[in-house]
Amino acid sequence: MAEERDVRIQKLEELKENGKNPYTNTKFPVLSDANTLKAEYEIFEKSDTDPENPLPKPETKIAGRITNWRAMGKAHFIDLQTANGRIQVYVKRDDINTEDNPDAFADFKKWDI
Repeated sequence: MAEERDVRIQKLEELKENGKNPYTNTKFPVLSDANTLKAEYEIFEKSDTDPENPLPKPETKIAGRITNWRAMGKAHFIDLQTANGRIQVYVKRDDINTEDNPDAFADFKKWDI
């Protein structure tokens, strides 16, 4: 338990050293929740079997509390708990690093549950 606390304190100090305030009150436009997103994907997957009526892949913005984290090298799986459900999120280094933010994955790995 003390080791876990030390790791969290170290992550906090690294954020502060890099000029980032983890306690900043930010606004994030949440467009969905876990259960709604799951329902949209079920409809999308069913439409995938009908080539004449394809639906666009659902995209949204979702926020919640990270309750579990599994690191697999260049990919991570996190469980995100929203107000009405839980969803697993797959985060891949090559998908979130961009020209504008080449360190996005490194920043992401400093998040904590």
